[in-house]
Amino acid sequence: MTNVTFYLLPPENSSQETTIKDKLIYYLAHTNWCTGKRILISCPSEKEAVKIDQALWNQPTYSFVPHNLAQQGPSYGAPIEITWSNQVFTGPRNLLINLLPYLINSFSEFLEIIDFAPNEQPWKQLARNRYKKYQSLGYQIDIQKIRSEHI
Repeated sequence: MTNVTFYLLPPENSSQETTIKDKLIYYLAHTNWCTGKRILISCPSEKEAVKIDQALWNQPTYSFVPHNLAQQGPSYGAPIEITWSNQVFTGPRNLLINLLPYLINSFSEFLEIIDFAPNEQPWKQLARNRYKKYQSLGYQIDIQKIRSEHI
């Protein structure tokens, strides 16, 4: 059975260069990779994918995670692969970190999905729609409320 974890995000402070969501993505990628999971981070755009790629490269050495953008890196794919619309990912993955406002076509192939519910509209409503879809499929859903002091 697929497990879904929804992270309820606090309102963003537009003056911050790195958002709470960004920090959470890096943390989740690192901690899940450390447990041996193969991860797909699905982004809304190539620009967003490159931003995450660069941020992962800029993490401290002790928290480095092997990753690559779609269509780059080894043919079998790095443990963490970052894709965007219309990009094919390599090989099987256990975990999907969904940054899209919708579900990717292959979402049912994953044993675990991490998704986010921003506090701002219309993103909040789109997250509710994804939640309802997961629920209608009988997926096990866990909700984690994130406070800005947690990150």
